[in-house]
This record gives sequence, structure tokens and C-alpha cells, in this order.
Amino acid sequence: MSSERAKYLNFSKEESATTTLPVLKAWHARLADDRRARAALRRAQSLDDVWPEEAFSRLRLHLLPLASFSTMALARVAVAVAEVDEDHEVSLARRAASLGVRGKALVSSDRLRLLLGSEDPDEFLRLLRGIVDQIDRQVNVAALADLVLSWEHPNGRLWARRTVFLDYYETAPADA
Repeated sequence: MSSERAKYLNFSKEESATTTLPVLKAWHARLADDRRARAALRRAQSLDDVWPEEAFSRLRLHLLPLASFSTMALARVAVAVAEVDEDHEVSLARRAASLGVRGKALVSSDRLRLLLGSEDPDEFLRLLRGIVDQIDRQVNVAALADLVLSWEHPNGRLWARRTVFLDYYETAPADA
């Protein structure tokens, strides 16, 4: 993977702070105000349901000049980010490991293993959407987008698995 390509696979890197990250955050904020568009993306059962959505087209048109995302990857990002109610400062793994009302992690380690064991990006997205719902739809939008993009490439999946597992177990209660 070239260093130029790696730059665009991560919304969280410092060099993205002035390019792709503001576009993603502005799109997410606008989506929060457009209930119809957000609902359409959240109802999407497949990526074919995403293509005709104006909100997706806006994101695509604003990001394509800045980065070399595949349309499929960007559609997955749009669907995942549409699930988020609040752009939280905490990553998915740390939020999943945080304590729920019963004193246990919001997401069990078994459910996290199921998510991270998925090889197919579409299956990963389906499982991820369920976990975002489980964590009260509060997660860092940039980190979530990075996670979705990482699933597009085998090396990215390896990196993401390690990072998510380490973050989860660093934060999780002892009985997670």
C-alpha cells in the first residue's frame, strides 16, 4: 500500500484534519438535521439502496476530489456513520467496553469477536450496525469511518482487529 493511499484510509490522521475529516463531520452534522435522508440510509439493506440517496451523493462529491475512496467503501462508511446519533470522543472498542447498567460491558467480548472475525465487508457492516445500536449510537465518527475503511483490505483488517481488541480489553471490566 502506497503512503499516499494509506493517508486516505484514515480520517483520524493529522494530515486529514484539514481535508477529509471536516467533510465527514460536516456531512454527519447535516445528516442529523435531515431526518428523511438519515432514515433512508439507516433502512438500507444493501449498498444498492444507498446509491440513489442524495445524502450519499453529497458525501461522495465532496470527498472524491480529496481522496481516492472506492464508491463501495464510501457507501459502507455512509451507512455506518448514519447510525451514529452523537459524535462521541471515544472509539467503538472503548465505548463497547464501557459499563452498562448491569455493571457489564455494553458489548460482550463474544459479540466483538463475531464482528472482528468477519472477512466480508458487507457482513462486517451488518454486524457493526448492531453494535453501534448497542452502544446507544454514540461513537467517534472518524474512528468508525476508519474502521469501516480498514475492512476493505486484508492488511487493514489485521490492523483493525489488533487495535480494537487491545482497546476493548484495556477498557473492559474483568469479566468481559
